[in-house]
Amino acid sequence: MSNIVLLHSFCFSTQQFNAWSPPWEKDIVTYCQENNIQVTGYYTYGGAQSKDQALSKELLGKIAESHGKSSAQVLLRHSLQKGVAVIPGTASPNHMADNLNVFDFELSEQEMETIDKFGEADDAVMKPPEWLGD
Repeated sequence: MSNIVLLHSFCFSTQQFNAWSPPWEKDIVTYCQENNIQVTGYYTYGGAQSKDQALSKELLGKIAESHGKSSAQVLLRHSLQKGVAVIPGTASPNHMADNLNVFDFELSEQEMETIDKFGEADDAVMKPPEWLGD
């Protein structure tokens, strides 16, 4: 009997991903998913400088309230439903528990589309850097 070891390559991409990600970042996610590359997203709440503004969006709050969840949990769920693994950071045990409490609800297609459009709004919390241009 021969011992055969099968090696399997694992491919991952870690990048910023959230409702405010620019189209080119979303295109990278699509490419990765079409080529069996798992995407892990960070800055799920829009990044450290945008977090408070993102989590206070009224429409996001309404979606969260309809599910009995926080805005942060809705943004985590949005990424998960997009097929993106999330790595929310916190040192708070309460926030850790909240971050794990996102598997008992699902966002509707309409809610997903609404959140997807956050980055297109005039009040988008994440703006491209000036040096990037149009």
